[in-house]
Amino acid sequence: MSVFHVLRDSFNLLLKKPKIFLPNLFASSLYAFSELVLVKVSIDIMSMVQYSPVYPPMEDLRSSLLVFLGVLLFFPVIGVIDLVTYSMYPAIVADYNSGGVVSLRKAFRDALSAWRVWLALGVIFLFFAFFVFVLIGIFAVVAFVLNNLLILFIGAVLFIILVLLFMLVVFFVMPVGVIEKSGIVESFRESFSLGLKHPGEVVFLNVFILVVVIAAFLAGNLMGVERISLEITLLAVVLFLLVRFIQSIIYTYVCVVNPYFYVRVSRK
Repeated sequence: MSVFHVLRDSFNLLLKKPKIFLPNLFASSLYAFSELVLVKVSIDIMSMVQYSPVYPPMEDLRSSLLVFLGVLLFFPVIGVIDLVTYSMYPAIVADYNSGGVVSLRKAFRDALSAWRVWLALGVIFLFFAFFVFVLIGIFAVVAFVLNNLLILFIGAVLFIILVLLFMLVVFFVMPVGVIEKSGIVESFRESFSLGLKHPGEVVFLNVFILVVVIAAFLAGNLMGVERISLEITLLAVVLFLLVRFIQSIIYTYVCVVNPYFYVRVSRK
């Protein structure tokens, strides 16, 4: 099966089983609500400081700061919930392909049972992102100091190679961990093995997913938090939530494409 069939069938799956959108919509709603609360509290804090710079109302200011800090601390919790909902999609796709029945409750249980795999993947991704950003920074600084664009070009090539290798290693980790109920090491080993067997398809799908995510991100910036940071109005909030809803729909499609491709290639 070609990757184009995977993309088409993934889209058709969403049309046939619209309840698949619910996990991602739930996580997106938590993010959106938290962002709105942060904006509202930030506006309140700035207003208190602006109108009473010498003697701000300390009790109100303290309460607003506590709410602000509480919401910030809640974001890692939302991140874990996001990982759980993301991990539900391999189980959903596998169940659909095996019999056409989709159970969100079963998918949730399967996602929780694979917590070691998605937690390891999340930690590894954070370390990889940090390493790559540091590496890019080093090459950029050296290129600037030596005024040598060749160094920057070498850094860019190295960055692409590292990202491609990382894609090959982790692309199938979640489908293997959730569907096959494999451990951490086995999930990464099998993912890397499948990545080497299908390097062209994996690279193409990752580029496609990246383009879709960037498009959704840019669309979100049309009505992001910064657009309503000056004043919260009903229209601004509605537009903000609408864009977040559209982004969630797009991200759900991305979440389905990955395990759908795994189910197809694992049958061969």
